[in-house]
Amino acid sequence: MKPIVAVLFVVVGLISVQETKADVQPCCTADQFEVGYGGNVGAAAFGQVTGIAVYFRGGFDFQGRRYGMDVYESGTVNQTFQLIQFFQKNTQYVILDSQCYKSEITTDEPNRCIPDAAKYDGSFYLGNSELLVDNWKQDGKAAGLIGYVYSTTSRSDCTPGGVSFMGEMDSPPGKTYIISSGGYLNFTKGIPDPDRWFKVPSICNSTVKMIDPVMLPLGHWNLFQKIRPFV
Repeated sequence: MKPIVAVLFVVVGLISVQETKADVQPCCTADQFEVGYGGNVGAAAFGQVTGIAVYFRGGFDFQGRRYGMDVYESGTVNQTFQLIQFFQKNTQYVILDSQCYKSEITTDEPNRCIPDAAKYDGSFYLGNSELLVDNWKQDGKAAGLIGYVYSTTSRSDCTPGGVSFMGEMDSPPGKTYIISSGGYLNFTKGIPDPDRWFKVPSICNSTVKMIDPVMLPLGHWNLFQKIRPFV
């Protein structure tokens, strides 16, 4: 797997469409799709500041409750790994440096819908006023965050767009202050080649290592899951 550099343009706070909150309801995107995501996180705790960048591309099959991703992380940790999750079996695989790790799943399942509790926060246009995009504001407490997560979706089919968060997270032995921004890209409905994302590599048949989920070599992946409430 080769790292991919993603250039993202995230629009925050640009309100140009006048509608009432009652006009726009939370939406759901397709139940099978492929998508990329690139984002950055700055975190500060106990006088230490950390900068992290993550890019992933993956297949999301909400019908079969299976999700596969190639993840590239740089910052305090520089690594590339493959993640395959089967929620019906409560089993996940992480393939890193020619090693295969298997464990139970302790993180939340991805979500293809804007939560009902999210608040509509205005709309704007992109692409010569041809693409209508909605802003959403969601309390982060469900993910253990103190603050609000802001995200965008296209009005026509709920394709995810930009995501941002600024706030705190309780973590032993105290609080971590976080600011993040990122966005989804190259969204396509359907998964033409499921084996590309969900076929467990043959290395896992012979050298798999059973491991406690907290010991998985995921870098800051769990943090990125918390600040992405949608997908």
